[in-house]
Amino acid sequence: MAVLIANTSCSPAMNMTHYSDIEIVTGLKNGNTRVFSFLFDSLYARLRYFAAKIITDPSQAQDIVVNAFTKLWNARSRFDSLPAVRAFLYITTRNECLDYLRYLQRQSHGRKDYTAYLLQQEDKEAAERLIIQSDLVHRIYFEMNRLPPRCREIFRLTYIEGLKANEIAQKLHTTVSNVTSQRQRAIRHLRGLLAEEEWVMVLALTFACQLK
Repeated sequence: MAVLIANTSCSPAMNMTHYSDIEIVTGLKNGNTRVFSFLFDSLYARLRYFAAKIITDPSQAQDIVVNAFTKLWNARSRFDSLPAVRAFLYITTRNECLDYLRYLQRQSHGRKDYTAYLLQQEDKEAAERLIIQSDLVHRIYFEMNRLPPRCREIFRLTYIEGLKANEIAQKLHTTVSNVTSQRQRAIRHLRGLLAEEEWVMVLALTFACQLK
């Protein structure tokens, strides 16, 4: 299973094969690794975004999401619908994030108080809003593949990896102003593609990034 996950693309734009909901559920029950890879490619980015927003650690978020997919594979015969599969992945990811925060809380020894933050992340309504946000970011990320490579990469590092503008500039060996300019270019591209309520959320995400 570890090898199977390692060989997936982690990008919804890379896997061009499409399966219906019934084919996905049936494929999982039958242990079809191609179906599992398709599901991984389709949901990985949004689940990682979801996890990183809870624990604010993109690297650990990646491990948590991989663990969630491993648990899905081990329990694959239990599911009768795609919404049930999706719910399992989000719930498992969220629970593992909370377990990780509790671990940090136990290890902090007064260096940082995680209690208030943990209680905030345990808010189920907040989790539901974050799931919706994750799905929107996934759609935006898919649309971003139409942009030039550098603009697309800056978007990915901002919204998927959660990096700050100065961190992106250092990573890509460019300036903060260039990062900001490319980000604004991406936002202009998206304006004509999204519904009004989705665009409002994009503006909120952009504002949040500008505060970093």
